[in-house]
Amino acid sequence: MAEQDPSTFDPFTAWRDWLAQFERQVNAFFNEQMATDGYNRFMAQISQLSLNGQKTMGDMAARSMSALNLPTREDWDALSKRMAAVEERLSALEISLGRSASTSEPTDSSAPRPPRTRKPSSSGAPSS
Repeated sequence: MAEQDPSTFDPFTAWRDWLAQFERQVNAFFNEQMATDGYNRFMAQISQLSLNGQKTMGDMAARSMSALNLPTREDWDALSKRMAAVEERLSALEISLGRSASTSEPTDSSAPRPPRTRKPSSSGAPSS
């Protein structure tokens, strides 16, 4: 730090200079530490612990939901996939029915019926 006139001494400038120097030293130290194999092994272990913890918590949540007879995330995912498949099949059916209805002749109740050839019995009682 440069010599300053005591009458114009600014404590905030001194603090800012000290803090910048401290940050440079700390960054240099940690950059050296992160380049070592020990640090890499440590980070791999921490990551593995985190993944194991997440898996354990997921399993516990699934068991709790099962005990309460509530659906789990996997249940909802499976249900949504099944619903999407049903909707796709329904859409395909609607499309095929829409095409066949437009290409075939309309069938309504006013179409002529074939002639009736069988006559009812005259006695009104069913014949045996």
